[in-house]
Amino acid sequence: AVDGPLLLAGSLKGVFDGNLEARLDMRLPNFKLPEGQPWRQLVSIDNVGAEGFLFVDVPKLQMGLGVNGNITLDVPRLSTPSKSDKLKFGGDLYTSFDAVSWAGSFKLAANMKGDWHQPFGISKNHTLRNPAILIGFDSEGSVEFGVGASAIVTGLGRKQERTVTADADFLVNINFSTSIPLPKKLAVAYKAKGELSQWTSLEMMEANFKGVLGGPMANEVLKVLPDKTSRDAAKYLQTEILKRSIFDIIRLDDLPLPTFSVVDPVIFFATPGAKIPGRDDTLDTMGVRVSGGAYMSLFGNKKRLGGADLRLTLSDGLILKGDLADITVPPILKVQNAKVDIVANIKQLPHFKVSGNTNFLGAKENIDIEFSKDRIHFELERDLGRLIKTRFLAQTDSGDVMGAREFLVEADTKTEIDKLISDDVFPRMGIPKVVFDA
Repeated sequence: AVDGPLLLAGSLKGVFDGNLEARLDMRLPNFKLPEGQPWRQLVSIDNVGAEGFLFVDVPKLQMGLGVNGNITLDVPRLSTPSKSDKLKFGGDLYTSFDAVSWAGSFKLAANMKGDWHQPFGISKNHTLRNPAILIGFDSEGSVEFGVGASAIVTGLGRKQERTVTADADFLVNINFSTSIPLPKKLAVAYKAKGELSQWTSLEMMEANFKGVLGGPMANEVLKVLPDKTSRDAAKYLQTEILKRSIFDIIRLDDLPLPTFSVVDPVIFFATPGAKIPGRDDTLDTMGVRVSGGAYMSLFGNKKRLGGADLRLTLSDGLILKGDLADITVPPILKVQNAKVDIVANIKQLPHFKVSGNTNFLGAKENIDIEFSKDRIHFELERDLGRLIKTRFLAQTDSGDVMGAREFLVEADTKTEIDKLISDDVFPRMGIPKVVFDA
């Protein structure tokens, strides 16, 4: 609604080349948004200096109208939607139509100069700098936020001294037709420069787990989780995640964690089906996936981890897998085609093993090296025909498991030469078995 005189201005272009575009701009004194729209809870426009516009693109059979000015957004927090942050942007609220669909849909495009601390109430350690925001409104009262910004995440690392800066994209879907705004979907992608440890990468997303499962959004996520394992995990984490770290819940301290890092990581978190426009990433469950150039230090050597799969999800817990090619286990054991397998979740005890092939007594054998909090352990067995069977067992005897350079070795050999003589040789010589036994 407009109360007062209008000041109009217009422009035309493409008149002579057949690509006609027309635009009409106007001053809107005492402008008010229409009543009865759910998104009025979210958007307000300063009625001083508001300007309206109408555009027509004839070749594309499109037209639209809208208003621009100083916009205030009342953005609810995901963990406590009854609370909100009031943010001031400069931008456009508009609707567009085309010849296919004359129903139209409202969108808001805006930019903010400065810092948005604790965006969507996710974490006090997260800040978005100079965010650009695109908001879509539908007729059922749902609002979808798309946000791009430079993100600053503080308080990372065991001593909470690490700060990471990254390019960030957010997508949040919130239903405003209810008495309290109800968050439905969330997707976040961080793209950082440099080298981050895997734990720093996952710490950046632990706040999203807590923000979702520690608030009313958890019930919306439970409705769309596709499998019982994910639903059971979500229900359990709902009761625990605000009390302690998710890494404590999955007993990650039971494993001796290798030094693992990701160069130029992309860290993606999503609830089921949430997708950031322009990105192909989606998850059927809820969780985090980390991609980038991966490296692992094992037995004192840093090697590229090919095909790295690092994720933390409701369905699988923590998974870290990849190919290390060839490694040497001090002092002399060489393992070829080594594969890393680390799993920790709430369903089972965590495990960490490296599998591969090695030469043992002249033959290629499969080997599994198992890592626990207190030791590294592996066994090799070799059957040398009917006469000899040998077994080789090695384990560390050091408090520094990942820094181990020496192993305690046990070896035993079994021979069946007596049985060979009694069963095969003596019968062929005509000597009764009873005489031999005597």
